[in-house]
This record gives sequence, C-alpha cells and structure tokens, in this order.
Amino acid sequence: MLLRAQDDRLRTRVLASQIGLTNHVITATALYVKVEGTVAAGSLNTTNHTFAVNYRSARSIAVDYSSAIVNGVLAEGGWVEVKLYGFDGTSFLAGKADVQASETETDN
Repeated sequence: MLLRAQDDRLRTRVLASQIGLTNHVITATALYVKVEGTVAAGSLNTTNHTFAVNYRSARSIAVDYSSAIVNGVLAEGGWVEVKLYGFDGTSFLAGKADVQASETETDN
C-alpha cells in the first residue's frame, strides 16, 4: 500500500510507535492512505461491497468497503473520498468513504 501511495503521490498518514533518529528507522503501528475520485462505471458491487475509484485521470484502485463507514450513497460516476488502511491481496480496504458533490476535492 505504501508503494502505491508513493508512486501515485497519494496523501499518507503514518502512526509510529518508535522513531529511531540514529538508525533512521520508523516503526509504524498504522498506515492510512486517502484517495479521491469517481466511482468507476460498472465497478460498484453492493453485494460484495466493492468498487473502483478512478483518480488522477488515468489511475484506478480497487476498494473493498465492507468494513467502512460510508457517508452518503455510493453511485457509479459519483465523487468519493476514501480512507484506506490495508490491502487484502486483491482490493484496498476502506475504513471510511465519504460521498462528495461532483469533482469536489477536500483537504485532509
């Protein structure tokens, strides 16, 4: 997840239990990544609680929102801000999904 966030320049928050200034090591206890974009056409599956987010014009990311708090109604083509906390090997796991007005970008 961290590599994807770095490659796509996504906002990332790391909670650390230890920071080693001498050896330049950070021990992370949690990692959160935020992605904003539109719910991809044909991707919203309300049975399996999955969808894909299209962002930064040519990027897409698969999301599993089965454990997420969803604010608003997810709809294909709708603008969504998703806070991710993990990866299950297939999809990124959402902790929260906020449906926004079309093409609205929020800060943190």
